[in-house]
Amino acid sequence: MLIAKSFSNLNFLEIQTLVLLLIVIVTLIIDCRQTLRIKDTPGMRETNIILGPHPRDWAIVVYFSAWVAGLTALVFFYPFAHYVFVSMLIGGIIVLECCVICNNYILGLKL
Repeated sequence: MLIAKSFSNLNFLEIQTLVLLLIVIVTLIIDCRQTLRIKDTPGMRETNIILGPHPRDWAIVVYFSAWVAGLTALVFFYPFAHYVFVSMLIGGIIVLECCVICNNYILGLKL
């Protein structure tokens, strides 16, 4: 468990996981901002099946906040023996989010 350690006693895998967590949070924030702009862009709709085609602002913020809270809890409370799995999971989410952000940018949604 990462929460029980002081930050000065972290090993390389724990530091790597924290860096990945920060990167995924940044990508989720960018995706959230782009999603909030979709409603102001004529002819665009959200393609996330959980949010629906025209989500409200609060639903978007709650959705992305839940992702950030869930991933943060996973990093801080998951047993250390499984940090390789956690790092791979977060890395996969980063790749997915980067693809979504790039696609949104190509469609005209700025960062």
